[in-house]
Amino acid sequence: MILLDIFTNKPRYGSMNRVIVNIILYKKGIYMSSKAAVILQVLKMDKDIGLTLTNNEFYEEMQTVVEADPLMGKENQFTLFPYSIVDNDEDTSAMLVLLINRLNKPIQSVSFDVTLGNNDGEYVCNKTNIDLPEAYLGVLETDGVVPVFLQVEKNAADVFYTLDPNDMLLELENFQAEFVK
Repeated sequence: MILLDIFTNKPRYGSMNRVIVNIILYKKGIYMSSKAAVILQVLKMDKDIGLTLTNNEFYEEMQTVVEADPLMGKENQFTLFPYSIVDNDEDTSAMLVLLINRLNKPIQSVSFDVTLGNNDGEYVCNKTNIDLPEAYLGVLETDGVVPVFLQVEKNAADVFYTLDPNDMLLELENFQAEFVK
């Protein structure tokens, strides 16, 4: 599997210099914030088949990403971060997103409609419903991060590669979460 960076369209398994520098800064205490560092979690469906943060190349790579930006996500919000595109086959691709829970309660299931595109009306996905029940998600702890793949059309992936952070439209609508009691 090759992950492509949303802004450079280059493989994520390439140079890790920025990631390594950010990890060093964090470990030396240079990152200062009132926010706690986020913690990568394994999806329940992956745990159920024996995957962990240390026995799977994908989760090991995601751990490096999380360590590079331990303060990702907006305080007191549920955040979706579009990370990369993975080619599945000739007809579809999958968008890898990081779901970040900065709310003050753990989430056991979540659903929402997501729109990602540019301000010119070109979309990777447009009001696409995402439903992540507890059987799939598990419990997304406060300050937790999980990687999730969302299927997108192959031609929509072309828009993903051209997204500019200054001209990107990202909306979450109809957000519903069931919190751990």
